[in-house]
Amino acid sequence: MAQKLLVEGDTDLHFITHLCMMRGLNPPKGYENETAYKKDFVSVAGNKSKLKAELKLLLKKPDSDIHNLGIVLDADSGTKQSALDTWQAIKNILQNNGYHDLIQKDDAFWQKAIEITEGYVQNNENRFREIALSKAKVHTWLAWQEKPELPLGLSVYAYQKLLNLELPLVDDFVDWFQNTFDC
Repeated sequence: MAQKLLVEGDTDLHFITHLCMMRGLNPPKGYENETAYKKDFVSVAGNKSKLKAELKLLLKKPDSDIHNLGIVLDADSGTKQSALDTWQAIKNILQNNGYHDLIQKDDAFWQKAIEITEGYVQNNENRFREIALSKAKVHTWLAWQEKPELPLGLSVYAYQKLLNLELPLVDDFVDWFQNTFDC
């Protein structure tokens, strides 16, 4: 039985891989080898359009032996309507009711990152699209860490002491991952 996880980009691949490792999840059956996991289990599309095209090809393939399929898309690109459309398309898969970050709420740097990024939006001084506010908050917080050059996907592992991987939202993702794939 084949299993497949379609993701938008490399950051998604690294983030999910490290999150699963940190939560002690076994890799999906048949993909325990790192090469098989990254080459055969996870498919990095590059963007939403390519992911949609890859999904269409995968579903049309008559000899496909994919039994378990998961899709992870960012909802922070395009217009607000496209994000809503993306959410509408995948909401039956997701269990949560909103976006929350994995950073401790009482982290002083996190509070400052929220204050600064939301302040720029309120004053119409932001250079990022408003739809990317959540990502702007996280990257602002990351910029103030010991290794600000690390991308989000690798930060899960590097900043494991600063990130709260025991939040209900993470539990929702872990449950989704375990319910979607045979691990």
